Amino acid sequence: MSISLKKIYNLLEETKFPVTKSRKNISSKGIEAFVLGDVNYRGQAALDYKTRGPSRFNKKFPKLFSALKKMMKEKDPSFKFTTIQLNKNILSPPHVDKNNVGPSYIIAFGDYDGGKLVIEGKEHNIKNKFLKFDGTKGHWVTPFKGTRYSLVFFTHTFKPPSALLRGVEVKPTGLYKNGELIKKYKNNSKSTRKSRKSTRKSTRKSRKSTRKSRKSRKSRKSTRKSRKSRKSTRKSRKSTRKSRKSTRKNMRHSK
Repeated sequence: MSISLKKIYNLLEETKFPVTKSRKNISSKGIEAFVLGDVNYRGQAALDYKTRGPSRFNKKFPKLFSALKKMMKEKDPSFKFTTIQLNKNILSPPHVDKNNVGPSYIIAFGDYDGGKLVIEGKEHNIKNKFLKFDGTKGHWVTPFKGTRYSLVFFTHTFKPPSALLRGVEVKPTGLYKNGELIKKYKNNSKSTRKSRKSTRKSTRKSRKSTRKSRKSRKSRKSTRKSRKSRKSTRKSRKSTRKSRKSTRKNMRHSK
């Protein structure tokens, strides 16, 4: 019997997400997130200097862990993963997953609006939809309203991040390393397209207004010229009348 997305959503709703401060690349403040599967033990003495081992949340949320593994097996039986990252209401800023190896699968659940996944400038709707992607590429989440859960299935390196990803910073404009742009993103997000459309519309209105203003100035200038011309004509007529009057007067004196 296949597992439904609705069942996964219900299990997520029943789960009390712990607050963690360990994901500094996402937020310096506490976020609601945890990991299932294998995690990085970082060779700690308290953990017998092991570099990897099972997450303590595997036993805390056994139903959820079992359901997620079953869901992934039904989606792609050949896909291998070590870890599942679970997030609740996290607005992920631009970043790269430095501890991932190979492709990842991501899917989102919840009653929310917005919350698209942006990968190198391109938006993807992952609500109730799986997306296979490369987590080492710059990605982030657009603003959303409501309750949003996201699940990421991936393989952990269990090692320090690759030297290629050290000093890397992701921005909506592109990928930077040590402050230098090394890859520019072609921003095709809906919000960016709307902004560009609005800018073009505003520019057209501004140009139209400028043309009208110029036309209006020309019209006023022409009106002033016309008035000046009429004034000159009146002066000329007055001068002509004076000249005629003077001529008649001289003619009478000569008689």
